[in-house]
Parts: sequence; structure tokens; C-alpha cells
Amino acid sequence: MKRAVIDSKVTLCMLAFAACGRACTGGFEADGGRDSGGDGAMIVQAISAGHHHTCAVVSGGARCWGWNRQGRLGGGAGRSGSTPFQPTPVQVVGLTSGVTSISAGIAQSDGRDDARTCAIVNGAARCWGVNDFGQLGDGTTTERGTPVQVAGLTSRVTSISSGGTHTCAIVNGGARCWAVNDYGQLGDGSITNTDRGAPVQVVGLTSGVTSISAGGAHACAIVAGGARCWGSNSFGKLGDGTSANRNTPVQVVGLTSGVTSISAGSYHACAIVDGGARCWGNNEDGELGDGTSASRNTPVQVVGLTSGVTGIAVGAMHTCAIVNGGARCWGNNNLGELGDGTVTNRSTPVQVVGLAAGVTSITAGHYDTCAIVNGGARCWGSNGYGQLGDGTTTERRTPVAVAFPTP
Repeated sequence: MKRAVIDSKVTLCMLAFAACGRACTGGFEADGGRDSGGDGAMIVQAISAGHHHTCAVVSGGARCWGWNRQGRLGGGAGRSGSTPFQPTPVQVVGLTSGVTSISAGIAQSDGRDDARTCAIVNGAARCWGVNDFGQLGDGTTTERGTPVQVAGLTSRVTSISSGGTHTCAIVNGGARCWAVNDYGQLGDGSITNTDRGAPVQVVGLTSGVTSISAGGAHACAIVAGGARCWGSNSFGKLGDGTSANRNTPVQVVGLTSGVTSISAGSYHACAIVDGGARCWGNNEDGELGDGTSASRNTPVQVVGLTSGVTGIAVGAMHTCAIVNGGARCWGNNNLGELGDGTVTNRSTPVQVVGLAAGVTSITAGHYDTCAIVNGGARCWGSNGYGQLGDGTTTERRTPVAVAFPTP
């Protein structure tokens, strides 16, 4: 199966209240997540779509919605909880302030659903959800329905990314990863079936790391302006011109400078380079955006996106970007995740309906997508577990508003 990410990554699309106007349901307003400029308006500062769930940083606190299997929503109920899914945002226990970043985990590259969520809270890393391979980094394999401290990462954490089998973070400018390492995705120079229940240092990346993204069974980072990747290299997703797995970081061909953003999925990856978008890896559904369905083991230019790109996000089998303030997507569209009002796959970028301006962040999940628009959240695509956050489980082919609680 292809990419479960960024990933990976069924998403936080819970915006569907747009179709309901100003009506309220269960105490949630249709446009409750939108910054209308009024007193007490909830401001969405970050958003991340995972595998059948979505999470966001809202006014400094963390909220999640969608499937609650294995406690990935952080509300205290897990595998045997009485609430299997939440179609509107719920408060993550203990994280009401100080949250600056959040990452909703994707599915593994083999399709196994072992999702969890991680966040940066007052400079420290905390995670919750599945933990059978040490994905939470707390030194145990105990599932957690509420956040726990990642061992050793109590300060100076500036970025965190939950992949399919592992988690990575930037700590004091260096990269560290933990959990499964069967393809070398931890980057510590080994390939082993012995899981790492606490963070290990990525070889050679002790400083200068400005961005990191964990995919299905690989990871990529920006180091001194260049792109490097490691782990599984199926479909050439490491971008080094080969299909050989790597247990330490390798240089992505041609991306030695000018890289400002990077996103790793289950089977492909993309980056912003000198303001343009480039992608590599699997391309069965056109997710590389080069107008073909041919997989690539080195980066190719996304058609039409040579400048003005300020954000990029890789999903399971689709990709989205922010271009001159608007949202565009391409790749698989079986469940409306491209947001163009159809279910037609696209091998070049198409405009997301209604999002021509005001987009400041975008995230691609498994079969859904979410964006921050003028301070509020909009989502579209798959919604079988309520991952769009609009209070329903109805699939949406165009963006809807996430129904945050009324302040």
C-alpha cells in the first residue's frame, strides 16, 4: 500500500460546518474556528492531518478530532474507550497552553494503523497514542491516552514529526529519532529489529538542521539549506538516484542549497527550492505533479510551480502547496482530497475551491487535507471517522470549516 503519511496521514479536515451556515450543533458553531476579529475568537496557529485524525494548536492549546483508536486524540480514552471517534475538536488533556507545534502520525508504509500524536510544549516534546514499538519515546511500550514526556527532550525542541513507524525531532539544532529502525529510518547508522524506545542521534546531523519530516519508513531534513534523507528507499523516495535503503543521511540529488521546506510521505517526498516545488518517489497517481505517472528517484519540477510556493505537504497519495497565498493540490483524488469539487486524479496542480488567498498553512493526511485560512481551519476529503472536524462523517470534495467550540 502506498503512503499513509504526512505526513502519511489521514488528516484534520473537520471543517464541514461551512455547509451548515451559522447553525450550531452540540455547542459547536459552524465557523467557530474562524478568526472573525471579534473578542475571544479562537486562532488556529498550526494544524496537522494524520491517519484518520487531525490535530491543531488553537490559541496556544492542543485539540484533536477524528478516530480515537489507541488514544491518539489525547483526551484520555483509547483502544477500549467508550468514544471511538470524535467528529469535533476535543481538548488534549493537560495541553491548554504553551503548545507551539503538533504532529499527527501517519500510518505505516505497509498500511498498518499505529497512529499517535506528538507536540512541543514549552520547548519540550510530549507524545500520546500507540506505543508498541516505543513510538512515544518514553522508554516504555505502554499505550498512552494522554501526553507523556519524551525521554531527554525536556527543552530546546524546535520541531517534531510523527512518521509511520518512527518519530523525529530537532533538538538544539540537531536531529534525533526513535522507535522502529528496520529500514534505517532512525539514521543512527544501524538497521535493526531492536526498537529504540528513546531518542538517538542522527549521524552527522548534530547542528544546522532547520526542518525535519518523518515519512512512512524514512525521513528527510533540511541541513544548511540542503536536503538529506534516510531510511527506506522504495520508489526512490530518498532522492539520491538509487533504490538502496540508507541508515545514515544521504544528499538529495540537486538539492544542495536553497531548500526552505521539506515534507516526507509514505512513498514520495517534496521540497520548496528557491521558491519552486520539486518532488520525487512514487508517482502512480500523479502525486509528483510533473504531468506523468512515472516514479522518480531524483527531484522533478512540479508543473507550473516554479515560484511563489511558501508551503508544501505530502499526503498518502496526494500533495498540496501554498502558492501566492492560495492552495493547490495534485495526485490521488478518490475521496475528494484535492478539494477541486471532483474525484478525478490530477497529475498537475489544481486550485482548491474557495482557497485562492489567505492560506498560511497546509497539511495533507491519508485521504484528506486541511489548511489554515485567515486564522481559521478548513478541511476536505475523507471523513469516515470525523477527521474533518465539522461534526459529521460526510465526505467533502471542497473545504468546510472545522467546528471549534464557541469561546
